[in-house]
Amino acid sequence: MQDERREAGVVRDAMEAEFGGTAVTGRPAGSEELRGWLLQLKEQVEAHALKLPPASQSFASPPTDRERHAMQRDAFLHHLRSASLLPAKAGSVAKSGLPAHFVEFGAGNGALSYAIWLASRGVSSSFLVDQRKSLLLSLKEVQTEVPMPADGVDWGVPAGQSPPSWEPLFVCADVTVMGSEFLRNTVPVGTCVGLANHLCGDALDCAIRATVEAWPGGENGTLSAFLAATCCHHKISWDKFIGRSQFVAWGFGRDHFEQVRRWSRLAPRRSRESSTRARVVEEAELLGISPAEAASLGVSCRILLDRARMNFLAKIGFETRLLHHVPFDATADNVLLVAVAPRRDTSVPSDAMSNGIFEESDRELAPT
Repeated sequence: MQDERREAGVVRDAMEAEFGGTAVTGRPAGSEELRGWLLQLKEQVEAHALKLPPASQSFASPPTDRERHAMQRDAFLHHLRSASLLPAKAGSVAKSGLPAHFVEFGAGNGALSYAIWLASRGVSSSFLVDQRKSLLLSLKEVQTEVPMPADGVDWGVPAGQSPPSWEPLFVCADVTVMGSEFLRNTVPVGTCVGLANHLCGDALDCAIRATVEAWPGGENGTLSAFLAATCCHHKISWDKFIGRSQFVAWGFGRDHFEQVRRWSRLAPRRSRESSTRARVVEEAELLGISPAEAASLGVSCRILLDRARMNFLAKIGFETRLLHHVPFDATADNVLLVAVAPRRDTSVPSDAMSNGIFEESDRELAPT
């Protein structure tokens, strides 16, 4: 409670930033001026945040952890199939043209990558990037976590020939300092798909930036898609945030970003009612709204940050969307960012690289 009150009182005084020629004044210090500033920002956030329809599935009783994790993996598989990045049917033989490599950032125990490898019928290779190798399960443990499909797997190999075995490459690395050159030197040339299931804060921004820079197309390989279930928005930093140019285009600056980032912590949790959370109650009292409305504001802030990320990827040629990929009961962090190259032979536009869009994310982008 005390820590939450202390955080609530932290104000970045008199910040002034200038990006893309747009000057933004600092957050006011006076209580009445501050409340007015916050209410105005709240209106702007809710105006720019997308309204995402909820995932439709409901549960008679709370799902178990295993059921929740399986549901999240299945959602990734569904959207990869929808983008023709995996065979369309669970039992179908993989066809040519599938991505050569799936690179998962913050791979944890490896279960998602294994499920994708099974769905690709062993055609695509798996690269698992995580700081902690201790989290990676053994193959036997992964096979227990991700069982074989009920109808088996048609590996498409001649009779008498052994099916392929999963041989992932585990890369022990800090995503925030990894960089595109490291990826190029680690992953063989080919079509790649980037994945992240709850990669915290600006580690996701760093992963997206590194993959886009690593595989712009041509002889360096091509990034076919990036799918990310987002989380920990309060851990995003202004300096690493890939969506800050879009923030500037919307009329926001660093002081607004810091408030949006802090408000993102108001979003609902599965295990606690909003009215019982001190952070939510205190912010609601400051704004003159209910705890439920404050929690809704937290959701809007998360979606606003994700929309700015989405627009960054759209600007450089990807077809993008945000959606609730699983119900709230499966995870409170249930927003999936999907970015797919419009054609399988499409690479990142050359003018995006020549304009230095990846070197300085504070260049002004066209509002959307």
